[in-house]
Parts: sequence; C-alpha cells; structure tokens
Amino acid sequence: MFPVVIDIPYKLARKLLPNGIYSLASKIIGRKKIYCTFSTYQNIFDNYLYHLPELSGKTILEVGCGNQLHTSVQFLLHEAKQVLLAEPKLENSKHQFLSAIQPFSDQNISHEQIISFKDLDSIPGTFNRNIDIICSNFVLEHFSDLDNYFQNVNRLLTNDGVAYSYVDLSDHSLHPFDAISFLKWIYQKNTLNHLKYSNKLFSFLEDKRIFVNRVLLPAYIDYSKQYNFKYEITPRKVEKCPIHKDLTSGLKYQNEEDLFVSHFGMKLKRAEPE
Repeated sequence: MFPVVIDIPYKLARKLLPNGIYSLASKIIGRKKIYCTFSTYQNIFDNYLYHLPELSGKTILEVGCGNQLHTSVQFLLHEAKQVLLAEPKLENSKHQFLSAIQPFSDQNISHEQIISFKDLDSIPGTFNRNIDIICSNFVLEHFSDLDNYFQNVNRLLTNDGVAYSYVDLSDHSLHPFDAISFLKWIYQKNTLNHLKYSNKLFSFLEDKRIFVNRVLLPAYIDYSKQYNFKYEITPRKVEKCPIHKDLTSGLKYQNEEDLFVSHFGMKLKRAEPE
C-alpha cells in the first residue's frame, strides 16, 4: 500500500493545486488526456451496447455523460427514438452535435432528438415510467446522495426497462499514475488506497474537484433491494486492503470479498413489473 507518510502529503498537494495548474496537468496526464477522447467515448458506447438490450425505438437516458454528445449520437445511429441526458456541465450545442456526427457517414439523425437536463430531479414527470434504458459510466461514485439515483431510476424506468451502470470505486487521486507507463504500478497496487481513512480525515484530504463518495458495493446491492430491483453485478476484485470502520459500520454484506471491489457493472430490472 501507498505509505501514509507519502499519500497524505500527495493528496494535500493535489488538493491545493491552483485551478490553472490543475487544468494544465489534466491536459497532460489527467482526465482530459486519458478520458475526454473519441476512442474513450467509443469504448463507453461499446460497453453499453454489450450490456444493453436492443436500442431501436427506445427512449434512453444517459446519466453524467460529461460535456460530449458522442455517445448520444451513437444511440441515435442505432435507431434509438430519443436520448435524454442528465449532466450539469453539458453544453448540448449544435456545434457539439455536428462535431459528434462528423466521423459517421450515416447521419440521418437530428439534434432535436437529444434533450438535456442539469440533473435527474430536473427531468419532468411526463417521463415517469417512460424511459426504456438508463445508463451511466464512471458516474455513480460521484453522487453525494446515491439514494437519489435509485429513487429516480424507480421513478423513470418503464416496467420492463433496464438500467446499467459501470462504477469506479478506485482512488481517483491516483488516476494520473495510471497514465504513465512506468508508474502504473502505483495505481494498480493501491487501487483502494483511499478506503483506509476515516470520513473526517478523508474529507480534509480530498480534492473536491474529483469528489468520490466511497460507497462500497454492498450498499449498491442494498439500495437495489430497497427499491425492489433485480440486480446483476459484474465485479472486478482486488487484493484485500485496510478499510476504515467508518465505511463498514452498519453495512450489510454476505460476502466479505464484496468490500474489495474496485470496479463493477450493475444491471437493474424491476423485480415485479407493475
């Protein structure tokens, strides 16, 4: 594990980086370099396509798409009826749409088929039980109120609909190391490094620009049961590591190994369609 005498100063230094330097670093070794690329968006869509049912004629909601329309365009090119987006940073401009469709020869789709909202609560009641597919990629770990996600899935999903999310529970402060070939081992060997801290200490150390809720897999399973969803989990487990009691106190779990999951896919369906 990353020694505390190194990890704490590292996290504090990262937290205190001025926004200008932070933005520059993000372009070189951070999110903008690693994540905000066409190939990444294509990989996200391919993962959706693998786990989701037929898209044709469906109303689809993507949660936390980021400031991009590439995945939305792909849904429409696969004959989705309409795409809703819940993303506070999204421009959803005509220029974005034209840029997103540019790589594709088949462009018989319209920008008007994409509707954006700032968050899930902003989606009006006219969509209640009218969304066929809800999906997200590396988003739920950033919800400060995870119950709100499950509430809205329960509100919006059709009786026979599917919700799929891919969740990243890893220590986000170490992601830059994963972008540097000879430093990847730091991230790989310390994937759940942030779980060893108490809530109070982690709140002090955490860079709010990369807020993560540190909610563990058993809690997602519990939420699924509370809202009467059938769930299917595809986990990626790592070696056991220290987890502070603040994160496990009151947590229900049958399998201790579920605590040591760094990434997982979660598919939800209504247990008893109404």
